[in-house]
Amino acid sequence: MAHGGKRPGAGKKKGSKASHTLEAEAVKQLYVEKAKQYAEPIATALIEKAITGDIGAIKEFNDRAFGKAPQSIVMEAEISLKLDV
Repeated sequence: MAHGGKRPGAGKKKGSKASHTLEAEAVKQLYVEKAKQYAEPIATALIEKAITGDIGAIKEFNDRAFGKAPQSIVMEAEISLKLDV
């Protein structure tokens, strides 16, 4: 019973997508279209808020324009080995 059933060729075809995946992709495409449509006015509004001194807007602008600052991670460990020889 390989390939999805008793009959030859039964089951979904290789590479076919589930209906919920197709719906999710359609919604994502709508978001992409709207993002393209409104990117400039949103960016302008963010910059205007940053110019007025809004700290959150300044941080967001810098993160978007220059990338987020890398986070440093400091790890300290104490290791004790007891060897019975």
